[in-house]
Amino acid sequence: YEWFQMYSVINVGYTKQKSDSTAASNIVDADVSCFDFQLNAFGFRFGKKLAATLELGFGYKGIANTGLSYQF
Repeated sequence: YEWFQMYSVINVGYTKQKSDSTAASNIVDADVSCFDFQLNAFGFRFGKKLAATLELGFGYKGIANTGLSYQF
């Protein structure tokens, strides 16, 4: 079908966070870094140029994501 697409996606990233606090705050100083990933085993796109999307997978974006996409 021209209005239906199925796809898979793998995303890999790196997050680095550093926070400094003052003596008056209750925030603890932190220096955190980690690798991130998202594996969407099943992605579905319904529509032609403007379409609804549904992605099912595991990672930093969660288990299920929905959205809109536009292809030029």
